Amino acid sequence: MADLTRTAANVRPTRDFTDMVTDEFIAGATIEQGQPFYVDSNGKAQLADANGSGTTQCDAIALNKARAGEGITGIKRGPIMGYDLSGLAYRARVYVSNTVGELADAAGGTTIDVGHVMPIGEDGNIQKMLYVELPWRG
Repeated sequence: MADLTRTAANVRPTRDFTDMVTDEFIAGATIEQGQPFYVDSNGKAQLADANGSGTTQCDAIALNKARAGEGITGIKRGPIMGYDLSGLAYRARVYVSNTVGELADAAGGTTIDVGHVMPIGEDGNIQKMLYVELPWRG
């Protein structure tokens, strides 16, 4: 399992997407753009990982940076850029890593599937993007 390289300043939705689902949260810790997070029992966003007790869930991927107590926008479904996906095939699954706040190319201690790699035409070129597909948790 290898963590994906993320360039926080480049993490963004690829374009307006009719079915994109985002939501607003309050950060319970510092979270950077592109990091996976979950909502804790106090209703605050905390960094996710695939091997930590109580952190083995993922509710969204951060679209902005926030410190504890600040608002953060998370994407639950839709296409985003900002990760080096060059070593992954189209349709390859992407997972929450065992490394806190990172994504990986293979499942960690607990399988937390975040989405898959898809092509997108941008500026006349085909590029790889991450299509996030996180379930609603009750």
